[in-house]
Amino acid sequence: MKTIFRLALLFCLAVAALAQPIQRTPYTTNILGQVIPAGLFTDMNITDDVEFSGGNITYVPLTGDIQTYVNAAVAGDTLVLASGTYAITAPITIAKQLNIRGQGSAGFTTAPATAQHGTLINSATAAVTGFVVNNSNVRIGDLSLNLTGAGSAGITTTNNLFGLVFYNIDVIVNCTGVAQGITINGSDAILRDMTFYVTSSDSVAYGVWAYNDNTCISNNVVDVFGVTGTVLGSLGTAYGFTVANINDDNTITLNLFNTVDRVLDGTAADIGLAVLSTTTTNAFCNAYMSTIQGGGGAGDYDVLINAGNVCNLGGSVVEGNSISGTPTYRATMVA
Repeated sequence: MKTIFRLALLFCLAVAALAQPIQRTPYTTNILGQVIPAGLFTDMNITDDVEFSGGNITYVPLTGDIQTYVNAAVAGDTLVLASGTYAITAPITIAKQLNIRGQGSAGFTTAPATAQHGTLINSATAAVTGFVVNNSNVRIGDLSLNLTGAGSAGITTTNNLFGLVFYNIDVIVNCTGVAQGITINGSDAILRDMTFYVTSSDSVAYGVWAYNDNTCISNNVVDVFGVTGTVLGSLGTAYGFTVANINDDNTITLNLFNTVDRVLDGTAADIGLAVLSTTTTNAFCNAYMSTIQGGGGAGDYDVLINAGNVCNLGGSVVEGNSISGTPTYRATMVA
């Protein structure tokens, strides 16, 4: 239904959260009874920027099923993934307050590298989403996602959530069908120090999509810091960053800072940054110190603003100077 909504909408329209310091603990047996192999995890990787006070720290071996560990955890726990590759055939669904930490992203841009120094979650199964987040106060970081099954997505959220933080994550979705990178559905979220490469060989490709629909009950803000993304829809429309609203009562704001957004030439429209709504003018984007590039062909735009929505550009590079709509150029940050 959400994919249908997106396609219909696009057709019609033609920082970090506060956290408590972690208490470092020696490696012990985790809650599922697995013994931690020596050298598999590094205490250096457990920093004090994501941890809920009083939670347990549980180590997930490469032989473990991440979803099983998520189900067994209690709210406020931290799951620490190993260095290496986890294969999944179904989405990892998070329905409780939780931290998930890897051993660092694998450091790839357009193809997965050997995850010798990082955590890689890999799937070739169709219609798999790496992480589906259904609860507030979820933080995921220091890992990579590589999804190649038809119609895959990297990270999605449900509506009306807050306290979501995604950081130091590589997201690669390279598939047939609709390809989705990071989708924030009517929630507050922070994306920090991430990369994404999203491509579909025969359909639509989305990088970061933030939108409110009529089920949202509040104004929402998505903050993006230091994120670099590339999107290619070889035969379908491609969007790098999109903020879209069909909610008459609430606003949605996408803030970009020090972000690089590149949409490569395909055969359909290739849009670097889109600020869209249907009957309202309550979609907002503030892009500062960022680089925005759409495709270079007919019908392509670096920036697309419809229906009187607001796009503030400050110190940003619009590479082809191809703009549809009227942005506001600012020298200072606007909240």
